[in-house]
Amino acid sequence: MRVIAAPNQDPQAVYQTCVNAITDDGLRNRLEVLSGSIASVATDYERKGVAKKLYTLPVNECRNDEVVIGDVTKAEIKNVYTTYMVGKARPARAIYDAMLSRAPLGRCPFCGMGHASTLDHYLPKAKYPMLSVVPLNLVPSCKNCNTGKRTSIAARAEEQSLHPYFDHQHFIIDQWLFAEIVSTEPETVRYFVRAPESWDDVSKGRVKSHFVAFNLASRFSVEAANELASQKQFLNEFSKKNGLHALVGLLSDQAESLSRIHANSWQTAFYQALLGKTLETFSVNEELTEICPVCEGEGVFVKYSCPCCKGNGFVSPRLLEEINLPDYEYLKCTECDGRPGCRLCSGKGSIRRETALSLTRSRP
Repeated sequence: MRVIAAPNQDPQAVYQTCVNAITDDGLRNRLEVLSGSIASVATDYERKGVAKKLYTLPVNECRNDEVVIGDVTKAEIKNVYTTYMVGKARPARAIYDAMLSRAPLGRCPFCGMGHASTLDHYLPKAKYPMLSVVPLNLVPSCKNCNTGKRTSIAARAEEQSLHPYFDHQHFIIDQWLFAEIVSTEPETVRYFVRAPESWDDVSKGRVKSHFVAFNLASRFSVEAANELASQKQFLNEFSKKNGLHALVGLLSDQAESLSRIHANSWQTAFYQALLGKTLETFSVNEELTEICPVCEGEGVFVKYSCPCCKGNGFVSPRLLEEINLPDYEYLKCTECDGRPGCRLCSGKGSIRRETALSLTRSRP
């Protein structure tokens, strides 16, 4: 998922802009009466969104021809969005387009893959008609995520999919999306969720719900299969020219670079899986029997792979003879990338290897 700063449009003003475009005086007057109610519902939505409790909002099960509130039917209030906000010639279309343009690099925040070409109702207007034009309920989305997501409504906290406006912090920083390359013919890539053990049960459930709701396993697998097919020739040639150790280094750098951009992108998980598969081959072909002297068998330094053994924890006897330990006296800071004020490295971006090892071994 990608983070988007929450829109700052006033919900009541957005609603009024839509309603003002209605030429039917009777319909416009009936809808104008609901302006205060829309503002109240929007306030409640924001409060519960911040508290991760949108699942507690009541669902409206009435038919389209039945009255939702006042003298307005469900179909009429839903149509405020469909006709008077989405409509190309309507004044509120400018609001629609402005919200759509907030998608990071034009990508859908739900999958991080598709082109954001429409606004998705996080809570569907069919079940929550009063939220039809509330900005916080409208998220830039690709068509696959908008039309293909699971339609069931969350009844519990852990069943809520992730919300790009409200769900930041550990959902973005910590990795929970992983993949493995399956030895089929041709090879396939399987994606799965493995949330950190330190997370609470609700957070663990939510990333699984998000993964299922947007059918990410299948969609990511298709993208990864294409990437694998397109990269295979290059990687084989690179390995022949430079050796397996150099290939492991290349893939390790690629996986780490992608992880720094988005820890839970399909590309990050794919290149980590490809690295793992290559390390299996490396282990067979190079007989990795010696403990890596840099990480002392740990494989990782808290958040990144050992720059010597590339996360395996072992090296070949041949490589062991070539390792110059003083070259690894200082390693990347395990908490930042040179951030000013970092308590560990004071913004230098590097710490002593012994310090990195002690932090790695003290992890819970």
